[in-house]
Amino acid sequence: MEKFFNHLFYRIYWWNKTIVKEKDFPVFSSLLGISVFHILNISTLIFIILVYIFKNPMVYPKWVHLIIMFAVLVLDYFIYIHKKRYKEIIKSSENETKISLKRKDYFSLIYIIVSFGLFIWIIIKGRELL
Repeated sequence: MEKFFNHLFYRIYWWNKTIVKEKDFPVFSSLLGISVFHILNISTLIFIILVYIFKNPMVYPKWVHLIIMFAVLVLDYFIYIHKKRYKEIIKSSENETKISLKRKDYFSLIYIIVSFGLFIWIIIKGRELL
């Protein structure tokens, strides 16, 4: 799983550097990008529990979610930025073959679509309960 998220981090970095042409903070933007996906997945799991077990998505205090979001951002900082680990992730990804990168890109695209799709689906299910 670590290799998958390292690749996703690299692709977000590549997107920021190549497509967006961000010069000042591409690593910081990549940190925020990978954190968004982690938070999206955690939120989906939380809302699945709220909708299917508690049958009430409103029992979840918003301040708890803010704490979770902050914790994910801090954890991702220590995983990707602390001790400049992002440099070894970028270097190892740049040394991969194009075929390997393409295969990982397909899995990343599927992951992104499924992550957003599940999140939207559980939000719709939660609204049906209200």
